[in-house]
Amino acid sequence: KQQSKFLVIFFNFIISFSGAMFVYCMLTYIFITGEKSYFPPLLNHSLMNQVVNYVFIGILAIVVWVKREDNLQETQDFNT
Repeated sequence: KQQSKFLVIFFNFIISFSGAMFVYCMLTYIFITGEKSYFPPLLNHSLMNQVVNYVFIGILAIVVWVKREDNLQETQDFNT
């Protein structure tokens, strides 16, 4: 049961990270860069720029994930 719960939490985080990544990259592409890059040029160094952008995406994903877990918990509490 513990492993099953971990897999559900991990799967929810993957969904949150994928959604956050998609929204971040699309908004960047549409409103900021308009070229083949999906990350805004925050730094001059390419690798560090990607690292910083992934950190931003990770923070956004954690916020979305926490909200998603809260909503799932409320739904489970409501159904029991």
